[in-house]
Amino acid sequence: MSQLQNTVLTGAPLVEPDDAVGGYRPEVLAVGSLVNPTATLTAVGGTYAVGDLVANSTTAASVAHPTLAVARNPAGSFSLPRLRCRKSTNAAGVSLRIHCFRNAPAVATTGDNGVLASVLAGNAAGYFGALDVTFDQIFSDGAAGVAVPKEGSAIFGKAAAGQTNIHLVFEARSTTIGSGEVFTFEAEALQD
Repeated sequence: MSQLQNTVLTGAPLVEPDDAVGGYRPEVLAVGSLVNPTATLTAVGGTYAVGDLVANSTTAASVAHPTLAVARNPAGSFSLPRLRCRKSTNAAGVSLRIHCFRNAPAVATTGDNGVLASVLAGNAAGYFGALDVTFDQIFSDGAAGVAVPKEGSAIFGKAAAGQTNIHLVFEARSTTIGSGEVFTFEAEALQD
């Protein structure tokens, strides 16, 4: 095993202390675990305006936000560079913005196809950021796309106390989603 492989797999130093040159020693590389938790959403579907909530129910009190277990330990840290996304129909051009939260946002007045801004109101403290996806890879059994952060190279954060999950809220970025369409989101997350 090479010294670099040893460092990545076991945390052993790249060089022995007596191999240091001029007082410089390379640092040990910190590597977390890559995990692929999944979440699903069965959308009500229909015609949406850009900025509408895409959810599992038109009744606000029945909206359930999917979660992803991205942290190894309760209140643990994570990075989320992308999500692999699939949907159950092969209609092209569906686009979503996926908002990530530390805690489940309260949905007091808005169900599926309502204005998303009312869901986001009052939830800034637990907001991690958003990822955008367009389902542009069409297959006979559905469509796929890769969600990437709207800003930066990854979403970084810490799960809430006692939790390993983050909560997902979906915003329409295109106009038509099939009735009962099933979306599956698989994270490529690094845990601390």
